[in-house]
Amino acid sequence: MELEDRLRQFIGRTVQVAVSRDEDPIEGQLVSVGEATFTLRIVPPPGYGPPSFATFIIRSVGYIRIFV
Repeated sequence: MELEDRLRQFIGRTVQVAVSRDEDPIEGQLVSVGEATFTLRIVPPPGYGPPSFATFIIRSVGYIRIFV
């Protein structure tokens, strides 16, 4: 099973994504998975604006942590 297929099982769940060691992981709700990418809905702290979306290239990700 490909990683994309495995990720699709967790659409709607909260995930944490790390792209590099120098940056903090990004946490959000997994909203879609494509052939080589996936998208998170990121909700900022209250008072910091509306939710935004971030798309990641799967090959560029260090790890994905899924909260179940």
